[in-house]
Amino acid sequence: MYGYPWPFDRRFRRDAVVGLGLGGVCLVVWAAVLRGVRGPVASRQFLVVGGVVLVGFALVGAVLRQQIRSRTGSQPVTLATWVTLSRGVLGAVFAGLVAAVGFDGAGAVTWLGDGSLRGWVGQLRHLRVRPRWYLAGVGMMLLGTEFETLVALALGGDVSVPAAPLPQYVLLFGVTLVFAGALEELGWRGFLQPRLQQRYSAVGSSVAIGVLWAVWHAPMILAGLGNFTAFWEYTLTIVAVSVIFGWLYNNTDAALPVVMVAHASHNLPPIGLPTSGVPAVFATVSGDTVFYLICAVSVVAYTSARTLTRDGTVPNVPGRVERRSSRPES
Repeated sequence: MYGYPWPFDRRFRRDAVVGLGLGGVCLVVWAAVLRGVRGPVASRQFLVVGGVVLVGFALVGAVLRQQIRSRTGSQPVTLATWVTLSRGVLGAVFAGLVAAVGFDGAGAVTWLGDGSLRGWVGQLRHLRVRPRWYLAGVGMMLLGTEFETLVALALGGDVSVPAAPLPQYVLLFGVTLVFAGALEELGWRGFLQPRLQQRYSAVGSSVAIGVLWAVWHAPMILAGLGNFTAFWEYTLTIVAVSVIFGWLYNNTDAALPVVMVAHASHNLPPIGLPTSGVPAVFATVSGDTVFYLICAVSVVAYTSARTLTRDGTVPNVPGRVERRSSRPES
């Protein structure tokens, strides 16, 4: 990853001003549209919430970049600033629309006319499911991360353990659980998955979400932010993981915390680091990609492509009266 020296230099200030300025213009345009469609109250709510989220994204990105340095030095990369701010604009527009459109004068909360915002966010409270689903999600993700290490051990190779300091695992798990597990999964599985499944197969929906998920991270990969593989390989991995997460989501009746914990586990660094005995094939396709693809294919074979469940049902859109529904025939 890349970082700016402290105090912020001229390039950082320029990027921040231009990026926040463009983000502000975007919010103002949306606010003007909302004023004509929903009135001045909705417009003000949108500007306040969207503005706070946009500035928050910029501040978080600035703080993180002071602590993270490039592998090749501390030379600033301005694209990293644009990545954070562009994602911040998207988050700000989304949060502003929820605040402006999601609440009406009577206090009832609606979301796009087919479910309540309370029901959507309420998925975070769905904690009480059989422990085997938490274990399945965490187990698959950790085994995928350690797959190359396990193969190296089986072939008599050498492995160093742990590959990173223990506090790093704990900190990264907590941060990912909140910022990726909760925020991303509210969108990917909590919002898109149940809606797409009303019209398309669960596997098709999961693959589509996986592609969007990969594209969402594409700017970070191009900017050199994070420990990503080549984009084509990352896309394969994330599509396979998306199928696994769709299977977890559907079989737990929309228990989003199960997917959140699995997501956070997937982002952990490997515990073991093989130093010898790694098969040459993993130089082309990483072990975790191979393992997750095997898991995704196995899940589809065990259940069904239409629902990713054994009983042929999928969770309904959160907030609707019905709890579960069978997917209509194509």
